[in-house]
Amino acid sequence: NATCVIKSGGTCFNEQCYAGRGPARCSFGICTCSPGTCADENGVCRPFILGEGSKYTGATCSADEGCAPFRRAKCELNSDGTGQCACGEGTVSDSRGVCIA
Repeated sequence: NATCVIKSGGTCFNEQCYAGRGPARCSFGICTCSPGTCADENGVCRPFILGEGSKYTGATCSADEGCAPFRRAKCELNSDGTGQCACGEGTVSDSRGVCIA
């Protein structure tokens, strides 16, 4: 199963993350990966890979708008209210971004 690490491991001040972390955002002094990206082993935010076995569907969501019902996913929110649609325990995304057992 693929997992997505949102925290890049970096800290930030003045709402800025080091550019070398990729598309990261400063959230309460911690650099977190933007929706649709995950931290690699070096703490660089990169697009996550979709497909069979992935926890994430590739869709984004927010506190106001959850995941589309056909995805059978839940919205994992970041501290800024944006999020990613993720499959629940025991399910993974298929190549269409729908969670299946």
